[in-house]
Amino acid sequence: MKFRRACCAVALGAMCLTRVAAADDSARVSLSWSAPLECPDEAELARRIEALIGRSLHDAGEQSLAVAASAQGNARDGYAAKVSFTSLQGTEARYLEHPQCDHLVQALALVIALAIDPEHTRAMQPEQTVAEASTAVQTAQNPVENAAPVASDATHETPAPVRAGQSASLHGARVAVRGLLGAGALPNLGFGVGAALGYRLRRFRADVVGRYWGPRDQTVSSTPSASIELRLATLGARGCWLPPLGAWQLAACAGADLGSMSGIGQGVENPRQRDALYADVVGGVQLARTQWRLSPEFGLEISGALARPRFGLVEDGRPLEEFRPAAWGLCVFAGLAFEL
Repeated sequence: MKFRRACCAVALGAMCLTRVAAADDSARVSLSWSAPLECPDEAELARRIEALIGRSLHDAGEQSLAVAASAQGNARDGYAAKVSFTSLQGTEARYLEHPQCDHLVQALALVIALAIDPEHTRAMQPEQTVAEASTAVQTAQNPVENAAPVASDATHETPAPVRAGQSASLHGARVAVRGLLGAGALPNLGFGVGAALGYRLRRFRADVVGRYWGPRDQTVSSTPSASIELRLATLGARGCWLPPLGAWQLAACAGADLGSMSGIGQGVENPRQRDALYADVVGGVQLARTQWRLSPEFGLEISGALARPRFGLVEDGRPLEEFRPAAWGLCVFAGLAFEL
């Protein structure tokens, strides 16, 4: 009998401890944070929140609260963040923006602290700090209970929001169409059209570039009434480095092209078309406006030919060379780029 009573007591004690542990677990505040490398990390965000609420996050909540925050952007365009609060009442989300990621994280810390312990946090912050933050925070749904907008830092500086048209993404696809003007690969100065498909990852962008140069004539020296009509189509690749440059995006690019050059005689007997391989290496710069998703861009490239096919006529059974691409070429272009 005593043994049974002892077992019951142990069982009841274990149940009580389990309930207490479960209550402790349900009262915990969980935090997750993702952001660009230059931003403060999750440990720093947690430290700032704990400094505002005066205790650790583990001991902070009276009920379960999951906080998920993420940011994207760069030092040139500014940063945008989303913070979601999930509790027994549901999920709420808020959005913040600031040109500096450190200030954005401070604003996030204050928003989260107000959601966890509004009384203690308000007591630690001047009223002006809370009031000025209305310019930095946008609420997608009803705000979390007791939470309020916050300022970006302790100096009461009103955060400057990122412009609506600016792209804060550190990666994404890009499509561009261009008009070309160039010389070197074909006779004289001529026009062409081009398109590029690229993908950006932080400060690097990889492009696939296609170009078509319209027909140009090379006069035959021995017969001025005869000529060779030449065309060129290429497909190439570019690797571009993107240093920050305010509202403009500068790209320093290098790559290579491989294509087909064709020529056919005009005003000659028995004209025949000849197709030959053309190849070059390319280096250049590009400049594009970044404030709009559809933006103008301009570029300059210098190329060095690797494969220079020869074109000419056959006269009295002897081949006569009339044209060969120059060792160096120049291309300028202007067009429109669309950031996906």
